[in-house]
Amino acid sequence: MGREAGTVVNAATTNWSIIPGPTRAWAQHVFRDLEPDAAWLKLSQQLIHILRLDEADPVAAWKERAETLIGAAAAMNERRFDALHFVSEGTDLTVGLLPTSNFLAAQFETVGGIEHRPNLPSEEIFGAPDPRRTDGVVRATKPLVLGGTIIRGLEVEFRDGRAIGSDRSIPFAKLARAAYLARVQLSATGFYATPKVHYDPKSLTGRPFFYFSYGAACAEVAIDTLTGEYQIDRADVLEDVGRSLNPAIDIGQVEGGFIQGVGWLTTEELWWDKKGELRTHAPSTYKIPTASDTPADFRIALYESGGNREDSIYRSKAVGEPPLMLALFAPVASVLEIQVRQQAKHTDHHADQHAKFTRNKPPADRCGRSGVGGFCAQCRCSGVNRAPIHAAGPLLFSGVLKNSSVTIRAPGCPRQ
Repeated sequence: MGREAGTVVNAATTNWSIIPGPTRAWAQHVFRDLEPDAAWLKLSQQLIHILRLDEADPVAAWKERAETLIGAAAAMNERRFDALHFVSEGTDLTVGLLPTSNFLAAQFETVGGIEHRPNLPSEEIFGAPDPRRTDGVVRATKPLVLGGTIIRGLEVEFRDGRAIGSDRSIPFAKLARAAYLARVQLSATGFYATPKVHYDPKSLTGRPFFYFSYGAACAEVAIDTLTGEYQIDRADVLEDVGRSLNPAIDIGQVEGGFIQGVGWLTTEELWWDKKGELRTHAPSTYKIPTASDTPADFRIALYESGGNREDSIYRSKAVGEPPLMLALFAPVASVLEIQVRQQAKHTDHHADQHAKFTRNKPPADRCGRSGVGGFCAQCRCSGVNRAPIHAAGPLLFSGVLKNSSVTIRAPGCPRQ
């Protein structure tokens, strides 16, 4: 039966799904302190929740979850990891990956085009390991059921892809196949509920966020006010990631989030057609930022803190989207530059009128070359050397407090 099931699954000729159902024996084993009926009811309630049956539309809820998992699998595939390192209570295991392996989520499609979710609930993504490159120790922190027998404290050591026992070893590929045919789960899933978070949208009271991410950015931007073209000459970013788990990854996340924010605020625009359908729904329909949009002088630093005040994982803080908000300088710079130009135009007008009535030289703040109406005789510029304008202020967006600032330098006479 096991081989036949494997053949059917691999051939993708049948849509199927495995879904747990509560039994009294299972409930009594899990909730030993409760009466049989109460234990069965509690187990039923928990299964209803993890199966999303308490959602208004369970089917839509699972479709949304499947899209999230598919996105996570796609992100793993983009990075093309060589190996995965698992560290947990009693576990220190490195699993090599095949060069051609791809991560998948638990949403399959038959050869006839029928989408189905083979396992519910499903909270994992999976790929193909290299059976020759598995080293370390893995320990089961939860009991395992094998052929009706409960096994606790299972611990297996791997060397060069082989499971090592007291007096014999077995290749990982053979062990995985044996576990598959015996219906032994070799993966583990978990659920995380953010603590201390509660919020009443009606009374606008409560605590909507577990903690805050802080950051600051300063940038120099050159803008062509005639064409709208802009260029980021330099950007300095300081981001608080708590106690960094991996500084190299965190800095990369800050860089990516920052540039994504620049594109979000300057080149991405929502546009609907006459039918009300969103036309700019994917990167293929609008210009996304690229490596050429990166500042010529890009400086990223992680704030040296003692760690997150809240009891997060190793006192770290999430990083990825928080730096996106630091790119708020981009539209702010555009507005400030326009204001600078308008103010300069107003100042030039009055200065020119004064020059006409007094028949004097151009004002001292000009480039010094005389000309009609106070303009430079050689380059026809207004010649005004304006001081830099600096704008800064804290911004709160979706629970992320950011201090974004921008310095704009209006050009003087190009022949100076």
